[in-house]
This record gives sequence, structure tokens and C-alpha cells, in this order.
Amino acid sequence: FSPFVLQLSSGINAEYGDHFKLMHLNGIIVSYEMRRATTRFKSKLKLTFCACGLFVLLVLSHFIFSVSKDLPIVPPSLENLVLKEMPTVNTFVHVRNPHKDIPSKYSNYLSQKFNYDPFWCSNSTSNGPRMKPSFMVLGVAKSATTSLHNLLLKHPSILPPLVKEPGYWLDGGGIFRYTDIGEYEYVFPCFPPNESDKSKFVTFESTAFYFTGLKVQNIARLKEWSPPTIKFVVLVRDPIDRAFSQFKMFLYNNMKNGNGPSWSEEMTVESQVASLFNVTVYNKVGFCGVSLAAGEVCHSLYDVAYKNWLQVFTKERFLFVHDRDLIKNTESTLNNIFKFLSLPPQQYETLTQVKNENPLPYEMHPLTKEFLREFYKRHNTEFFKMIGKDLGWNEN
Repeated sequence: FSPFVLQLSSGINAEYGDHFKLMHLNGIIVSYEMRRATTRFKSKLKLTFCACGLFVLLVLSHFIFSVSKDLPIVPPSLENLVLKEMPTVNTFVHVRNPHKDIPSKYSNYLSQKFNYDPFWCSNSTSNGPRMKPSFMVLGVAKSATTSLHNLLLKHPSILPPLVKEPGYWLDGGGIFRYTDIGEYEYVFPCFPPNESDKSKFVTFESTAFYFTGLKVQNIARLKEWSPPTIKFVVLVRDPIDRAFSQFKMFLYNNMKNGNGPSWSEEMTVESQVASLFNVTVYNKVGFCGVSLAAGEVCHSLYDVAYKNWLQVFTKERFLFVHDRDLIKNTESTLNNIFKFLSLPPQQYETLTQVKNENPLPYEMHPLTKEFLREFYKRHNTEFFKMIGKDLGWNEN
């Protein structure tokens, strides 16, 4: 059969060769197009899988963020917490594992002092119930509030907050800018694990600008949130000395950054007064106006601030302490505070140094001081009537 097959093949090739060649070429083209289509399909499939994966990741991220955003975020630092013989704390604390992330030396110190770690709440995913402050140190700024805060921490019945100056009730927050109630509540310790110990301890917070910086509506919010028996301790200082100390603090902080108001003992009285009052407010508003945030001088208007607080709380909730009494008669002054707070007395050494004293040596011109004394006289007299005690600030 071989010759016949060869003959047939050659005949077919002769008659239909071009047609077969075309079919072969078309097959190649079709095969090529099929491969291209397959490649495009695979690429589109990969892109589809990638898009689906990205979408799933976005959905999961949104879910995780939605769940976690309501959890309290732990304060960024423990550096403001100063206890006698307490180990140096210089770290971040994370809410999701407070027992692990709070430094072990610090936890051990607190556990030894209070027989439990007050920042390890073991029940429920929200880290368990936390205490609310039984009292607050409302200020005023530059009146030894930091020294008082540290002295209070030494009392065996007072559990420490994580930080000083959380400032939640101020518009815009305090040093740590707490603007969320969950973050703020995390500042305070957990309840003792034993029911019998819950009445043995109290906690507190200190923010120096609460007394002169809170609006009435913010004070009302504080009352709604706080325990019904909350009390307030207010350190006060001669308005002139306090205002000038705060001004020097502002001046010192800005001088470190190469800017800020200028000050010289040789300046005219008008220039010194304008600097103290904040020149914009001094020229346009006429001293403090209705705002206590107008300048350093305005935060010494204790009568104006106290009237705001008395619109919400009664006088029995407040104890006013002169800063000079805390400095010169530390133990007796502190025990008066503890009596006001229904806490047992303690022994304390007299303060030898006030915390955060300003290093600038500037002095105020005598005529500037005389001007300010006259300015404050009416406000001081009103404040003395409100607290039932003359603190002697109107005397030369």
C-alpha cells in the first residue's frame, strides 16, 4: 500500500496544499489567541483575587478599629507619678495588657504598699471596674500644687492616679490631652479585689487649671460623672505672686524655644503691665473681661472662679489652703486636709523645696506691683467674704 498512499498524499497536497497551509496558519493564530485569552483571564483572575483580599482586609480593619476605638487608651507616660522611694518609671503603658506593660518594679512597689496591684483589673474584657476620685485638687496653678500632689501620694489610704494633670474637664484637655472619657477613666486605679478593702482606699486627681479654667457647663458635667460626695481642695496664693510666677513660667518655656514676650526690670510700668495682662487683651478687652483665659493675671481672680463653682456645688465641698501654710507648716496643713477628707492623720516632714519653682531671677517693678495690688483689691475682698477668712493679700 505504500505507493498508493504516497500517490494519494502527493495528489492531495497538490490540489489542497494551499488550503491546508491556511488551515495550519489559522490553527496557529487560534492557538496564539487562545493562549493570549488564557493569559488575560489568569491576570484578571489574579487581580480579582487581590481586590477581594484587599476588600476583606479593609472590612477586617474597619471591624477591629470599631471594636478597639471605644477601649480606653492608656496615658502616654507615668513620669508625673512621683512616690517616695518609688522606682523610676519611664515607659509607655498599653491598655490591652496593663499587668504586663506597667513596669514590674512599679507594680511590685504598689503591690507591697497596697497588698494588690491597683492597675491590674482582672474581671471583664474592659479591664474591670475602676474607682472614681473621692476628691480633686483644683489648683490653682503655681501655688505648690505639684508638691501637694506628691505629698498626698504618701498617705497609705490614697491610691495613686497614673498621671498628674489629666485635664479632661478642661476644653482641649490638660498636659496629656485627655478628650475621651474612656481614656480619662483609665487614669484611676481598680477597686481592691476584696470587698472588705473597698472602703479603706480613695483616689484623686490634680489639675492646676480646673479652679480658674472650667466653664460652668463643664463643672456641671463633672458633677454628673463624679461620686455624689466628691470634695475639692484648692491651693491659693497671693494673686500677684501667683500671676508673676505663671508669667515667668510662660516666659521661660518660650525663651527655650527662642521666642515669647520680653521682660526687663527696666521696662516702664505700662510695658510690664501690658506684658502681664497679655497686651492684646489689655488693649482691646479692658483687662480680663469675662474670660479667665485672657492672661496670667486673670487666673488669680479667685472670686470670679469660685462663683462659677458655687453655681453647681455647695461651699461645704471646698477646702481652701494657703500655699505658705503648706510650705511652712506642712504636717499640720496636710492633716487638716486629711480631716476634711475623713482620712487618718499622718506624719510628714516640712517641705524644704517646692516643686517646679521658676529659675528666672526677674523681679517686678514696685509700681507695677502697686498697680496690680489695686487691681486685685476688690476681687480679694469679695473672695475673703466668700471663704470667711482674710488672707491678708490687700496689705502692702
